[in-house]
Amino acid sequence: MARAIVEAALRRSRLLDPEARIDAIASRARTSSLFPELRLRVSRLVDEAENLAPTQYDPARRTASGGTSLWLEARATWRLDRLVFADEEIALERLRRERAELQAKLTARALELLFAWQRALALSADPGQSPEEHRAATLEALEAEASLDLLTDGWMTRWRAARE
Repeated sequence: MARAIVEAALRRSRLLDPEARIDAIASRARTSSLFPELRLRVSRLVDEAENLAPTQYDPARRTASGGTSLWLEARATWRLDRLVFADEEIALERLRRERAELQAKLTARALELLFAWQRALALSADPGQSPEEHRAATLEALEAEASLDLLTDGWMTRWRAARE
């Protein structure tokens, strides 16, 4: 039962197999080096000039010239060094460690709730208790069961229904 509860909680949190998703992302980061980075640039230059070209009959004579040009540039860059090590791998390793810590915390929380539920059930079944102690133990069992049910996305309710 403990394994099933932990598995259901990890599945609900999408932490059941955290390594697979991160490995897939790392693999995509490395294979992306086989595709080039494309850079496209278009520029339009407008050239207008005015020059002073004095003559004897017109000392203030000016000449104007102008033109436009269009430049197209395309670059393809392959980063083959990413086949060996992609920059994203550092962040992915940090993410891998964080997900492993989350997985451990969630496992501990699920087991803690399971054992609290079992302790509360055992206390509520004890015939030597006062009515107040019995009520407190029953409420504690219900609280732990509801928490487990939310943590496992309804697994606890389905298990109880199948058992009854």
